[in-house]
Amino acid sequence: MNILSVDTSTKNLGIGILASGDRLFAHRSEEEGHSSPLFPKIEKALGEVSLRADEIDLLAVVSGPGSFTGLRIGMAGLFGWAAARELPLQPVSVFEAIEAQLEVHSTALIVVHSRGTEFYTMLVRGGKAVGPKVCGLREALKLVDRECEVCGPGATELLRQAEEMDGDLPRLSADYLLSCDMIMVCRLAESKYRSDPAAADRLEIEPFYMTLSQAQINFERSAGKADHQ
Repeated sequence: MNILSVDTSTKNLGIGILASGDRLFAHRSEEEGHSSPLFPKIEKALGEVSLRADEIDLLAVVSGPGSFTGLRIGMAGLFGWAAARELPLQPVSVFEAIEAQLEVHSTALIVVHSRGTEFYTMLVRGGKAVGPKVCGLREALKLVDRECEVCGPGATELLRQAEEMDGDLPRLSADYLLSCDMIMVCRLAESKYRSDPAAADRLEIEPFYMTLSQAQINFERSAGKADHQ
């Protein structure tokens, strides 16, 4: 099975390919708001493993949480490709991907930055997960003890904000745990697809937002004010 994965949940665009014959490709590039076209980058990635677009069997997309605009770009782009070519599309969350990268008995707080001092977190201890949940900075820091490392795309922002507070700083994880491994995303997508192929074939996927976007918050505030006038 030839699998292509895409992660647009952060500014670091990730593309991964897991192809037959042990052909692998994984690359991340920093984007400015994902304004540059996605599919030319995918086409270039396919060329790296001598694969054509019509040879892809399964599409995988990181479904969030993360950048609201970024998630929409990645999911809409792959949804269109999947629908046009009648391919299955399998979502994989940031938490699923990074949890799968952890060592079996490790203790880690997976963090994605939401906005301001708000974070999405999932605590993994001894192979068991608590969350995901939405936390303020202080609440997130209370989840971390001496055995716990902080990982995920929001880890460095959590530590940056923690520097302004009293107390010991949490321990930052190794670099490879700060973002989704795109080959791991491919493997997880394949496993999830094989366990329930009908779900991916139906293309019934939605971004894993966890909270409202700032635009939605502003709209609801404006609507609320209008109702009271």
